[in-house]
Amino acid sequence: MTFSLASSAPATAGTLAVGFVVINVAVIGLFGGILWYLIALDRRSGRQRAGASNPTTISRLPDGGVMPAALVGVAGAGSRGVLTSPVTKTPCVWYRVELYQRSADVTALISSSARSTVKKVRELVSEGTVRVVDETGAVQVGPGDIAPDPEWLADARKTGRRPKPGELFLHADNGVLTDGYEQREYVIPVDARVTVIGGLSRHGDRLVRGAEVPEFVVSRKSPEQAAAASARGGRTMRRTVWALGVVGVVGLVFGNGLMVYAMNAAS
Repeated sequence: MTFSLASSAPATAGTLAVGFVVINVAVIGLFGGILWYLIALDRRSGRQRAGASNPTTISRLPDGGVMPAALVGVAGAGSRGVLTSPVTKTPCVWYRVELYQRSADVTALISSSARSTVKKVRELVSEGTVRVVDETGAVQVGPGDIAPDPEWLADARKTGRRPKPGELFLHADNGVLTDGYEQREYVIPVDARVTVIGGLSRHGDRLVRGAEVPEFVVSRKSPEQAAAASARGGRTMRRTVWALGVVGVVGLVFGNGLMVYAMNAAS
């Protein structure tokens, strides 16, 4: 009895056609997803620009309606009085502590050059409202409606794989694929001058956000400075979208040309 080893058959035109379709779908899906994400970020930045470009006062806020606006005032103690931040012990009107876990997959464990991913695993937000006061009145802002702007970062610390007892304020679970943790504390001090940006509405003495905005942007910047910063970010985002679009089109044209050449050679 004799055995013969079958050699691998060369790629046929049909096989190349299937590969042609799969590659096109994959590339279009990848670049389409990236462009959709960037466009969504640009729209959010656009809403911030619209709000920052429309400074207002508490007395001019609509009662029940929503308008993009920027409210400038002073942050004072709300329903719980003056608070103390848990990490830095800062007297404040609002704080948020976030715990991020640096996780690695099996490849990252084998190769030290592989990057790990970071995800938020714990969060602690102060209780009680924040009172924002201007020359025309005062409103209360819910603690969960305030975004943790980098301007309010008071403390950031990183740990290794196994944090020491008391090294982090929030409890950290040590997983097998954990590279370590990063903890951040954001604090708005008492009597800080703030600009609240977003879709603003007033229900009684409560400042309410529009449904399309997950949180208020609370900034140290003036409305003019916030609008300028948002405009710069928007221009950068649009340039990135155009650049990725051009790269995607060039890649599709070049890749399709190679596939057509291969299909013609196979047939």
